[in-house]
Amino acid sequence: MPRFAPLATLVVLSLAATSTALAGKVRTWTDSTGRYTVEAALIAFDEHHIVIERESDKALGTVDIDKLSEADQQYLASKEAIDEADQASGQLQKWTLSNGLQITGRLVDFGRKEMVLRRSRGNIYVNDRMFDNLPEVYQKIIPLVVGNAGNKVTDKRTLTSWLASRKGEPQEFTVDGVVLQLENGDEYGLPFFLFSKEDRNVLEPGWEAWLAANTDQDFDEQQEEALKMQVEAARYRQEQAYDRHIAELQLGMQAVDAGVTSVWEVTLYPAAGNNGPPLWVTGFARDSRQATQMALTQHPGYVAGPVRRVSR
Repeated sequence: MPRFAPLATLVVLSLAATSTALAGKVRTWTDSTGRYTVEAALIAFDEHHIVIERESDKALGTVDIDKLSEADQQYLASKEAIDEADQASGQLQKWTLSNGLQITGRLVDFGRKEMVLRRSRGNIYVNDRMFDNLPEVYQKIIPLVVGNAGNKVTDKRTLTSWLASRKGEPQEFTVDGVVLQLENGDEYGLPFFLFSKEDRNVLEPGWEAWLAANTDQDFDEQQEEALKMQVEAARYRQEQAYDRHIAELQLGMQAVDAGVTSVWEVTLYPAAGNNGPPLWVTGFARDSRQATQMALTQHPGYVAGPVRRVSR
């Protein structure tokens, strides 16, 4: 992802523009001299950088906040800007790891962790913390880290046997990956090797730059690379969701054409205690009853109103 700095020398990111763009409202951004502007939507920002999506070609790029006009910097302090960025790239994403484990959260950073395993008095310790007291997700990941290093370890049982064969000698591993923040704010490190090849192609490009910045203690560069990764991951997951949605629509229309299902529109009204607006939910179903059930499942807190078939 290029840096849009100054705004006069934009470098185009070689990504095809798609209708799954993350961007929301487009606004005019101006540099600190007032000479250069760009029409773009806010995607994400931290203390030092913003990521914007240029309106003309959907290219993503970063800009140093201190290179922006005072008005733009004031905008970034507003609730509107926070909401825009959260809507564009701050949403939770579901990741399915190579072992089938599904984790929902938001990727927030790269990470390198040193892990020391040892077995003492019948217990496994990970960096001096008892294995059984670790979060369940780590209890599943740690044996996979050991197995990925060429050892015949896949779960706690085989990990226990492997450590016992080391006769108490501490075993050290370096784990490179990303940090996932869950909805409750907890953060977990996930090794790169747990992701599919397609996922790694999205997550790894900024790793070497982040690692070099970490070595040089260039924390500003680290933050920038982490921000870029967050945006690329969000865009990637949205594109995947879009592709799945199109495939589902195509399959649904094929079923309609074959006479197996119809397209139904279900009116939903907010139930007591729900201050939301009425909804009109369209979907594929065999009959009105199934359409209603599907709509209510997708939108809890609503009650069903009129139902009509919209396909012939």
